[in-house]
Amino acid sequence: MKESQIIHIPSDASQEAVALTLLQLIVCAEGKKFDAYFGNGVLVDRKWLLDTYAECLSVIKNPVERKAS
Repeated sequence: MKESQIIHIPSDASQEAVALTLLQLIVCAEGKKFDAYFGNGVLVDRKWLLDTYAECLSVIKNPVERKAS
C-alpha cells in the first residue's frame, strides 16, 4: 500500500464492512491475492481468509483486547 493512499470509510459503515476493508488492506500489505489469475503473490486459502477476517472483526469490536504480534 502506498503511503499517500487514503482509505475512506463511510461514518455509517457497519463493523463488518470496516473489518472487510481492513482485511483487504492486510491482503495488499502482505502481498497476498484472492485470485490466481491476477498479479503476483501468495494465493490465500479459505482458512487464512476466515481466520484473518475473524481477527479483523475482533479488533474492530474490541481494539483494547488486540493480541500483540
